[in-house]
Amino acid sequence: MKRILSISALCAAMFCLVLTGCQNKKFTVTFDSQGGSAVAALTKVADGSMITQPTNPTKDGFDFGGWYKEQACQNVWNFATDVVTGNITLYAKWADAIRLYYVDDYGDWAGTGAYDSEIGFVSSKYVYILDLYSPTATLAAGTYNYDASGACTSLTINGDYSGVIYRTTGETVYFTTGSVTVTKNGSIYKFEANMKDENGITHVFVCESTLNPTPDPEAIYYSEPTTPANVTVNATVLEGAESYGDYYGSGDNLYFVVADADEVNGAFVDFIASGSTHTTLPAGTYTIDGSFGLNTVVAYVADAVDMGGGSYVIYNGSEYFLISGSVNVTAGGFTLTGHSYYGSTITLNYTGSLAIDTGSFAPAKSPKHFLAKPFTAKKVKKFSSK
Repeated sequence: MKRILSISALCAAMFCLVLTGCQNKKFTVTFDSQGGSAVAALTKVADGSMITQPTNPTKDGFDFGGWYKEQACQNVWNFATDVVTGNITLYAKWADAIRLYYVDDYGDWAGTGAYDSEIGFVSSKYVYILDLYSPTATLAAGTYNYDASGACTSLTINGDYSGVIYRTTGETVYFTTGSVTVTKNGSIYKFEANMKDENGITHVFVCESTLNPTPDPEAIYYSEPTTPANVTVNATVLEGAESYGDYYGSGDNLYFVVADADEVNGAFVDFIASGSTHTTLPAGTYTIDGSFGLNTVVAYVADAVDMGGGSYVIYNGSEYFLISGSVNVTAGGFTLTGHSYYGSTITLNYTGSLAIDTGSFAPAKSPKHFLAKPFTAKKVKKFSSK
């Protein structure tokens, strides 16, 4: 009898040990942010317990979309109901962030009674450029469909440019079909776009913002390759040269657009020369910087509502935005030696006329750099913030 009681007691003790061991299981929850900021793992998580959601990670150019059970982000982890039953890894989901980048108002540009607002949106993959013709001076709510006429409440196809830049490749194409719906709640505008580009790619996005976006200095360099390279362009074609007068308040602003013989690669060079009413670009050495001083070349700069202004080189479909260096001007042309935003070394040799166009700036051709279409005076002004 005593032996039977001892065996029973031993079994009871062993059961308690097993039960206690099961109840004391602890697990680790690891958070894989998939390229975002680091998130610390949770350790010693009790079996069958829920966990507290950590502070959301961040990732440049993306919006956080929650934690998922698989790397492919198919099943979301519900922090209110899901429980931990083993060591697990949760994966962050990211959505391409769309933000309003700039707004330019050109008034009744087409002469149709409609007000032209060029609006730029940027994400980690694309830059969207939309030309909306509104029936009112302030962008009106409504649906803007594609129409080449530039009429009221239209989104232009070829009367101007509405297109997309693929940031990874620098490829730039027009949109061919689609529409943008604009709604307004107080000072907040909501843009709902559904468009198809020349590659047959459909672009659908939603963006809410005021029409005065915060300056984003990084965004203006969207199409420049981030890997530094040595870039050389030999230009012989003068696409156009115009004086904008004392535009920067420090001297005569002489703006040159040059290209190679194939008109594929080229440059926009924004000179500030001493004196006024120039018929040709004065010889001398011009420093590339942001001082806007006499005898300088304007480095590429951004402002709150525009794509920026200044000087850049177009090479193989990409724009290299100049921030330092110098340009040596002689009677037969100029040689540019500079550095771009992402550290590329730029050399541009231009041999040809330095005569200033005293008429309107409307060259017949241009480097095929932005949307592979000829320039107009309007486009030059947009690129140079003039």
